[in-house]
Amino acid sequence: MQTLKSVIFIACAVGIVSSAVRLAAPAGGISKNLNMVIGAVMLLAVVSPFMDSRFELSLPKPDEAADAGIPSSMTELSKQYYLSSAENSVEKYLREKLRSAGYESAYTDIKAELDEYNYIVISSVTLYNAPKGSEQALTELVREDIPDCEITIYNGADSVAMGYEKDKEAALEGAEI
Repeated sequence: MQTLKSVIFIACAVGIVSSAVRLAAPAGGISKNLNMVIGAVMLLAVVSPFMDSRFELSLPKPDEAADAGIPSSMTELSKQYYLSSAENSVEKYLREKLRSAGYESAYTDIKAELDEYNYIVISSVTLYNAPKGSEQALTELVREDIPDCEITIYNGADSVAMGYEKDKEAALEGAEI
């Protein structure tokens, strides 16, 4: 970053000096040679800060960046962002699929995680407020798109009570004390 600052400062300084020299120079055949000399001086002045650093423009190495601590927290934030986005997308898709299959009152809760190759996988699907006796049909609907996940189905009064408790707990977790 210091090298870039030096280049910009030197370019501005040489530009101002070269403009003053061009204004003071006599017109005629000498102006062509003067422009060539000014161009060479400008080129050398801009390149000189890089000569000090042996033409190296270095970025931090991955292991050095990891030692700083910032990338790991950013990685965790981005991981949570992508997992949350995946969960929301799958929930929306499943909700629409359930509604088109005639299960308007059922709602979903999706849990996603990363596997050993850092792929996002859906680990569990929980369906609330499902009609009694529809467990097999709902399981088949979910398995069509997400074959390898844990499916939990709550129906009737159980799902209403559990949904209320879940909403109540979420509200308490987000409340400021």
